[in-house]
Amino acid sequence: MEAEGRTVLDGRYQLWEVIGRGSYATVYSATDLETDRHYAIKVLSEGLSRARLQRFQNESSLLLSTRHPHLVAAHATGVWEGRPYLVLDLIRGGSLRDRREFEGPLPWEAVAGPMVEVLAALAMVHHRGLIHRDVKPANILVDENGTAFLCDFGIAHVEGGVKLTKTGSTLGTALYMAPEQRLDPRRVDLTTDIYAVGTTIFRLLSPESAIDLFALPADAARWNSLPPALRPVIQKSTHLDHAQRYPDASAMAEALLRASPPPLRNQIVSRSTCDPAQFPAPDPRIRPPPPPPPPGLWERLRRLLD
Repeated sequence: MEAEGRTVLDGRYQLWEVIGRGSYATVYSATDLETDRHYAIKVLSEGLSRARLQRFQNESSLLLSTRHPHLVAAHATGVWEGRPYLVLDLIRGGSLRDRREFEGPLPWEAVAGPMVEVLAALAMVHHRGLIHRDVKPANILVDENGTAFLCDFGIAHVEGGVKLTKTGSTLGTALYMAPEQRLDPRRVDLTTDIYAVGTTIFRLLSPESAIDLFALPADAARWNSLPPALRPVIQKSTHLDHAQRYPDASAMAEALLRASPPPLRNQIVSRSTCDPAQFPAPDPRIRPPPPPPPPGLWERLRRLLD
């Protein structure tokens, strides 16, 4: 793998430069020598645990079986020299995290459309009975036209599927994570993703930290960094209580559109994928509210904040 430009996976995929690298996988740009199409190929690192391999299989199965205009599509999977890989669409514009780090806080006009597109993708994911559990700016890619694509389903929760975590473990990114997920990554419903969308929007728009938004009173100074019309939307989406958040991706998308100036709202809704009325309904098994928390759950949460 050291000479990516000369490496060919399974006699078909010519690897080029590294375009992303993490603890568990490396992503390369690649050319399919049979079709001359360009892809991104995610190759797992060596020596990963059974749980990590299962998460990769989970992600591969989801993306190979689901198509949506705002999900990064998968086209093939395989194993090369003992390392599983996944062939994905190549999105050349980078992530919203990249843009936020380069430009600083973004204007709402640059964030509204992509986030409604992300909610459209989440509506499809929730329709499939899945919960992403790691929505954040780094997992939202944008192409040259500014179209958003949700990616990285490695820790998605599959309702009724294989359990990938144990109670008390933590999966996700703390800055964007709902409080119930921090306590138990299996005690989630679709509003866990709604919470992450709210913190993602806050992070993209504000110079302030998005950590623990659920603990902020409605009049906290940190909220002042958001446009006034948007503050109640983000406050509702990041409420401590699951049942007080938006009940699904469609409802949150409608609220974001209502909080946007009419010209921007009309521009977004004119895209066929961004009409909340057309979003599919979520699987009832992941709808809020969740079962009542066990005794002591919120006491444990309060101790986390101390």
